[in-house]
Amino acid sequence: MSLLDEIAANYANFSKDWHAAVSTRISALSVHDPRFLESYTRLTTFQAWRSGVIEPTIGDGCAAFFVEAQNDALVSHVHAALGAWRTALKSLRSCIENILLCLYFKDHPVELSLWESGHFRIAVSARIEYFRGHPRLRALPEPLSGIPLIQQEYSNLSQAVHSSSKDFRMTTDGKALALWKTDIKDLGIWATHERRTVQGLNLLLISIFGEQLSGTAHTALRSSLGLVIPKDQDADLRKFLNVKIKR
Repeated sequence: MSLLDEIAANYANFSKDWHAAVSTRISALSVHDPRFLESYTRLTTFQAWRSGVIEPTIGDGCAAFFVEAQNDALVSHVHAALGAWRTALKSLRSCIENILLCLYFKDHPVELSLWESGHFRIAVSARIEYFRGHPRLRALPEPLSGIPLIQQEYSNLSQAVHSSSKDFRMTTDGKALALWKTDIKDLGIWATHERRTVQGLNLLLISIFGEQLSGTAHTALRSSLGLVIPKDQDADLRKFLNVKIKR
Protein backbone atom coordinates (compact mmCIF):
# COMPACT_ATOMS: atom_id res chain seq x y z
CA MET A 1 0.00 0.00 0.00
CA SER A 2 1.37 3.42 -0.97
CA LEU A 3 1.48 6.36 1.46
CA LEU A 4 -1.43 8.04 -0.32
CA ASP A 5 -3.45 4.83 -0.17
CA GLU A 6 -2.76 4.55 3.55
CA ILE A 7 -3.79 8.19 4.10
CA ALA A 8 -7.00 7.62 2.13
CA ALA A 9 -7.82 4.54 4.23
CA ASN A 10 -7.15 6.42 7.46
CA TYR A 11 -9.32 9.29 6.24
CA ALA A 12 -12.19 6.93 5.50
CA ASN A 13 -11.95 5.42 9.00
CA PHE A 14 -11.68 8.84 10.64
CA SER A 15 -14.72 10.16 8.78
CA LYS A 16 -16.76 7.05 9.60
CA ASP A 17 -15.85 7.32 13.29
CA TRP A 18 -16.68 10.99 13.73
CA HIS A 19 -19.90 10.74 11.74
CA ALA A 20 -21.03 7.93 14.03
CA ALA A 21 -19.86 9.77 17.14
CA VAL A 22 -21.99 12.86 16.39
CA SER A 23 -25.29 11.14 17.22
CA THR A 24 -23.71 9.59 20.32
CA ARG A 25 -22.60 12.97 21.61
CA ILE A 26 -25.96 14.55 20.89
CA SER A 27 -27.68 11.78 22.83
CA ALA A 28 -25.26 12.15 25.74
CA LEU A 29 -25.94 15.87 26.03
CA SER A 30 -29.68 15.64 25.36
CA VAL A 31 -30.24 14.84 29.05
CA HIS A 32 -29.34 18.49 29.64
CA ASP A 33 -31.89 19.72 27.13
CA PRO A 34 -33.42 22.24 29.60
CA ARG A 35 -30.07 24.05 29.65
CA PHE A 36 -30.07 24.27 25.87
CA LEU A 37 -33.67 25.48 25.89
CA GLU A 38 -32.53 28.29 28.22
CA SER A 39 -29.81 29.12 25.69
CA TYR A 40 -32.22 29.17 22.75
CA THR A 41 -34.61 31.34 24.77
CA ARG A 42 -31.85 33.89 25.32
CA LEU A 43 -30.98 33.92 21.63
CA THR A 44 -34.53 34.83 20.62
CA THR A 45 -33.70 38.38 21.69
CA PHE A 46 -31.44 38.75 18.65
CA GLN A 47 -34.28 37.86 16.27
CA ALA A 48 -36.53 40.32 18.08
CA TRP A 49 -33.95 43.09 17.64
CA ARG A 50 -33.34 42.13 14.04
CA SER A 51 -36.98 42.16 12.94
CA GLY A 52 -38.16 44.99 15.17
CA VAL A 53 -35.32 47.52 15.03
CA ILE A 54 -32.18 46.57 13.12
CA GLU A 55 -33.46 45.76 9.64
CA PRO A 56 -36.21 48.43 9.58
CA THR A 57 -33.95 51.29 10.71
CA ILE A 58 -30.35 50.79 9.58
CA GLY A 59 -28.82 50.10 6.18
CA ASP A 60 -28.27 46.64 4.78
CA GLY A 61 -24.49 47.00 5.06
CA CYS A 62 -24.67 47.48 8.83
CA ALA A 63 -27.54 45.05 9.33
CA ALA A 64 -25.46 42.30 7.68
CA PHE A 65 -23.06 42.41 10.65
CA PHE A 66 -25.99 41.89 13.02
CA VAL A 67 -27.28 38.92 11.03
CA GLU A 68 -23.79 37.42 11.11
CA ALA A 69 -23.67 37.95 14.87
CA GLN A 70 -27.01 36.17 15.23
CA ASN A 71 -25.62 33.33 13.14
CA ASP A 72 -22.51 33.21 15.34
CA ALA A 73 -24.72 32.82 18.42
CA LEU A 74 -26.64 29.95 16.82
CA VAL A 75 -23.38 28.27 15.73
CA SER A 76 -22.22 28.52 19.34
CA HIS A 77 -25.46 26.90 20.52
CA VAL A 78 -25.22 24.01 18.04
CA HIS A 79 -21.54 23.33 18.71
CA ALA A 80 -22.25 23.33 22.44
CA ALA A 81 -24.99 20.75 21.86
CA LEU A 82 -22.29 18.59 20.23
CA GLY A 83 -19.85 19.13 23.09
CA ALA A 84 -17.45 21.14 20.91
CA TRP A 85 -16.95 23.67 23.68
CA ARG A 86 -13.94 25.60 22.45
CA THR A 87 -15.51 26.18 19.05
CA ALA A 88 -18.75 27.21 20.76
CA LEU A 89 -16.88 29.80 22.82
CA LYS A 90 -15.04 31.07 19.74
CA SER A 91 -18.37 31.70 18.05
CA LEU A 92 -19.60 33.70 21.06
CA ARG A 93 -16.54 35.91 20.69
CA SER A 94 -17.36 36.45 17.02
CA CYS A 95 -20.90 37.38 18.01
CA ILE A 96 -19.52 40.23 20.15
CA GLU A 97 -17.23 41.39 17.35
CA ASN A 98 -20.00 41.52 14.77
CA ILE A 99 -22.53 43.39 16.92
CA LEU A 100 -19.88 45.96 17.82
CA LEU A 101 -19.11 46.39 14.11
CA CYS A 102 -22.82 46.71 13.28
CA LEU A 103 -23.29 49.52 15.79
CA TYR A 104 -19.98 51.21 14.99
CA PHE A 105 -20.61 51.32 11.24
CA LYS A 106 -24.15 52.57 11.87
CA ASP A 107 -22.47 55.77 13.06
CA HIS A 108 -19.63 55.69 10.50
CA PRO A 109 -20.88 55.21 6.92
CA VAL A 110 -17.59 56.45 5.43
CA GLU A 111 -15.61 53.87 7.38
CA LEU A 112 -18.11 51.20 6.33
CA SER A 113 -17.50 52.09 2.69
CA LEU A 114 -13.75 51.88 3.28
CA TRP A 115 -14.15 48.52 5.05
CA GLU A 116 -16.14 47.15 2.12
CA SER A 117 -13.25 48.01 -0.18
CA GLY A 118 -10.69 46.50 2.20
CA HIS A 119 -9.22 49.80 3.38
CA PHE A 120 -10.43 50.04 6.98
CA ARG A 121 -10.00 48.01 10.14
CA ILE A 122 -10.72 48.82 13.77
CA ALA A 123 -9.61 46.77 16.76
CA VAL A 124 -12.18 45.46 19.22
CA SER A 125 -10.56 47.51 22.00
CA ALA A 126 -11.06 50.67 19.92
CA ARG A 127 -14.71 49.76 19.29
CA ILE A 128 -15.29 49.29 23.01
CA GLU A 129 -13.64 52.63 23.81
CA TYR A 130 -15.79 54.31 21.17
CA PHE A 131 -18.96 53.10 22.86
CA ARG A 132 -17.63 53.91 26.31
CA GLY A 133 -17.52 57.54 25.19
CA HIS A 134 -20.70 57.40 23.09
CA PRO A 135 -23.09 60.28 23.91
CA ARG A 136 -25.96 57.86 24.58
CA LEU A 137 -23.85 55.85 27.04
CA ARG A 138 -21.84 58.51 28.84
CA ALA A 139 -24.76 59.61 31.01
CA LEU A 140 -25.62 56.04 32.03
CA PRO A 141 -24.35 54.07 35.02
CA GLU A 142 -21.62 52.00 33.41
CA PRO A 143 -23.16 48.58 34.25
CA LEU A 144 -26.36 49.65 32.49
CA SER A 145 -24.49 50.21 29.21
CA GLY A 146 -23.41 46.57 29.01
CA ILE A 147 -19.84 47.64 28.26
CA PRO A 148 -18.22 46.15 31.40
CA LEU A 149 -19.86 42.76 30.75
CA ILE A 150 -18.93 42.82 27.07
CA GLN A 151 -15.33 43.78 27.79
CA GLN A 152 -14.93 41.12 30.47
CA GLU A 153 -16.53 38.38 28.37
CA TYR A 154 -14.51 39.30 25.29
CA SER A 155 -11.34 38.95 27.36
CA ASN A 156 -12.49 35.61 28.77
CA LEU A 157 -13.55 34.26 25.39
CA SER A 158 -10.25 35.36 23.85
CA GLN A 159 -8.57 32.88 26.16
CA ALA A 160 -10.61 30.15 24.49
CA VAL A 161 -9.69 31.41 21.02
CA HIS A 162 -5.99 31.49 21.83
CA SER A 163 -6.09 28.46 24.13
CA SER A 164 -4.27 30.50 26.77
CA SER A 165 -6.00 28.75 29.67
CA LYS A 166 -6.14 25.03 30.49
CA ASP A 167 -9.84 25.39 31.27
CA PHE A 168 -10.54 25.91 27.57
CA ARG A 169 -8.55 22.95 26.23
CA MET A 170 -10.41 20.19 24.44
CA THR A 171 -7.59 17.65 24.54
CA THR A 172 -7.26 15.46 27.60
CA ASP A 173 -4.19 16.49 29.63
CA GLY A 174 -2.77 17.95 26.43
CA LYS A 175 -2.28 14.40 25.08
CA ALA A 176 -5.45 12.64 23.89
CA LEU A 177 -7.26 14.21 20.95
CA ALA A 178 -10.91 15.14 21.43
CA LEU A 179 -13.35 16.68 18.96
CA TRP A 180 -15.99 16.98 21.70
CA LYS A 181 -16.58 16.34 25.39
CA THR A 182 -19.75 15.78 27.40
CA ASP A 183 -18.63 16.93 30.85
CA ILE A 184 -21.32 18.84 32.75
CA LYS A 185 -18.60 21.24 33.94
CA ASP A 186 -17.92 22.32 30.37
CA LEU A 187 -21.63 22.85 29.75
CA GLY A 188 -21.79 25.09 32.80
CA ILE A 189 -18.78 27.14 31.70
CA TRP A 190 -20.19 27.67 28.21
CA ALA A 191 -23.70 28.48 29.46
CA THR A 192 -22.35 31.08 31.88
CA HIS A 193 -20.33 32.81 29.18
CA GLU A 194 -23.27 32.73 26.78
CA ARG A 195 -25.67 34.17 29.36
CA ARG A 196 -23.32 37.01 30.27
CA THR A 197 -22.46 37.74 26.63
CA VAL A 198 -26.09 37.91 25.55
CA GLN A 199 -26.99 40.05 28.55
CA GLY A 200 -24.18 42.52 27.88
CA LEU A 201 -24.99 42.83 24.18
CA ASN A 202 -28.68 43.37 24.89
CA LEU A 203 -27.89 46.12 27.39
CA LEU A 204 -25.71 47.82 24.78
CA LEU A 205 -28.47 47.56 22.18
CA ILE A 206 -31.00 49.03 24.62
CA SER A 207 -28.61 51.89 25.35
CA ILE A 208 -28.17 52.70 21.66
CA PHE A 209 -31.78 52.20 20.52
CA GLY A 210 -33.57 53.08 23.77
CA GLU A 211 -35.58 55.93 22.23
CA GLN A 212 -37.30 53.46 19.93
CA LEU A 213 -38.36 51.26 22.87
CA SER A 214 -39.92 54.00 25.00
CA GLY A 215 -43.58 53.93 25.97
CA THR A 216 -45.55 51.07 24.45
CA ALA A 217 -43.38 50.64 21.35
CA HIS A 218 -42.01 47.23 20.38
CA THR A 219 -43.95 45.18 22.91
CA ALA A 220 -42.64 41.86 21.57
CA LEU A 221 -39.03 43.02 21.80
CA ARG A 222 -39.47 44.38 25.32
CA SER A 223 -41.04 41.06 26.32
CA SER A 224 -38.08 39.12 24.95
CA LEU A 225 -35.69 41.38 26.85
CA GLY A 226 -37.36 40.27 30.07
CA LEU A 227 -35.85 36.84 29.39
CA VAL A 228 -32.24 38.08 29.63
CA ILE A 229 -32.17 41.35 31.58
CA PRO A 230 -32.09 40.93 35.38
CA LYS A 231 -35.06 42.47 37.19
CA ASP A 232 -32.78 44.59 39.36
CA GLN A 233 -31.93 46.70 36.31
CA ASP A 234 -35.56 47.51 35.46
CA ALA A 235 -35.67 50.65 37.59
CA ASP A 236 -32.51 52.12 36.05
CA LEU A 237 -33.69 51.29 32.53
CA ARG A 238 -36.89 53.25 33.20
CA LYS A 239 -35.06 56.09 34.93
CA PHE A 240 -32.23 56.67 32.47
CA LEU A 241 -33.65 55.36 29.17
CA ASN A 242 -37.43 55.41 29.65
CA VAL A 243 -37.47 51.74 28.65
CA LYS A 244 -39.88 49.47 30.49
CA ILE A 245 -39.07 45.78 30.22
CA LYS A 246 -42.27 43.80 29.80
CA ARG A 247 -42.35 40.75 32.08
